[in-house]
Amino acid sequence: DQFEGLIPSEKIHVVNNMIDVEKYSAPHPLEYKQNRCFFMGHLSFAKGYCDLLAVVGDVVKEFPTAEFVFAGYQIASEKNIFRDQLTGKVLTAEDPKKCYDTFIAGKFESNYQYLGPIGEEQKIKELQNCAVFLLPSYSEGFSMAVLEALSISRPVICTPVGALGEVVRSGENGIVVQPGDRKALSEAIRKILGDTELRHKMMLSNHEYVCSHFSKEIIAERLLSLFQTL
Repeated sequence: DQFEGLIPSEKIHVVNNMIDVEKYSAPHPLEYKQNRCFFMGHLSFAKGYCDLLAVVGDVVKEFPTAEFVFAGYQIASEKNIFRDQLTGKVLTAEDPKKCYDTFIAGKFESNYQYLGPIGEEQKIKELQNCAVFLLPSYSEGFSMAVLEALSISRPVICTPVGALGEVVRSGENGIVVQPGDRKALSEAIRKILGDTELRHKMMLSNHEYVCSHFSKEIIAERLLSLFQTL
């Protein structure tokens, strides 16, 4: 829809991101650390980092051993995302450090872990270890982090921005919440952590879902087919 009015719709085709499904896999998908929630990306307001900090307390009340693990660069101020992608509303960015001081410091530090930027090997291990992957972003294209999490058989909690509303289907391979809806975000995390049957159902089906839709072979065929029509 970003090209509406600029290019005739019949000339627009979408080919999704691809992933190496052999590298991004979980040999034992039901072996992971209970109540471990993992976020990977810029630790910024626009990526939903502040919203996650705000709901840690709610989740910990129900799941005292819950771990919120964050990997990525800390971003103090927004540089390229200023609006909610769904509504167009101008974002009033919060300071991530102040949010940490408000919601975590002196209260839930034992439930919070910051890894800093990590390499691919550690990234895969962290995804294999977590019970759920979180990305409540205000704006995305097609997040590779979400695709990697799905390929490693992890349930995903995200927002329906960019392509994510098409890729993550609530109740099937994760839960979709609206950007900035902290109540819904808290409920979604507690739902995944508290419902073992649902969580394992997602874990056992997510890798196959990625294999059939986003593998290198599938996407290469789509590209080839598109090229042949030109």
